[in-house]
Amino acid sequence: MDEIEVKIIEIDAPAVIKKIEALGAKKAFDGEVVSVFFDKPGDALQKDKQVFRLRTLGDKTLLTWKSKGSKTDVKLFDEVEFSLDDVEAAKRMLIGLGFIIVEEDRKRRTSYKKGKISYEIEYREGIPPYLEVEAHSKKELIEALKELGYDLADTKPWSGSDVLRHYGKKTKFKI
Repeated sequence: MDEIEVKIIEIDAPAVIKKIEALGAKKAFDGEVVSVFFDKPGDALQKDKQVFRLRTLGDKTLLTWKSKGSKTDVKLFDEVEFSLDDVEAAKRMLIGLGFIIVEEDRKRRTSYKKGKISYEIEYREGIPPYLEVEAHSKKELIEALKELGYDLADTKPWSGSDVLRHYGKKTKFKI
């Protein structure tokens, strides 16, 4: 499945949440997100524009692989993601297979869903809140933005590491 998303930086989070809720979106998650990024020695995955991540959102754990992305007016990656029951066992298995942990990341997230659209407000220490909007097609993404009063010109096709770099935060990730 393709991941098609954009970010809107430096938002007024309470005002954006009101707009999202007024659209009928339902809160899906509110809490800490812990992401552990893996690679092969020598940054083999990053060099091939791939991301391999183990993420915990509350009591839910997801293993995600993203490949061969592009960042034009939207961020577009091929993405495969599935749930796991045991994050520590998954870490041990991945390390046993030769993967290495290259970075761990923590943030707070408030997520809303409306149909196939995801709205996520991200909160990171030392960075203004920002909104990520994800859809299954560029057309759906543009419509979702329009409903909130935005258009593509208001957005960035950035990854989380792009946001960190924009605000002068250190990250080992290059994608």
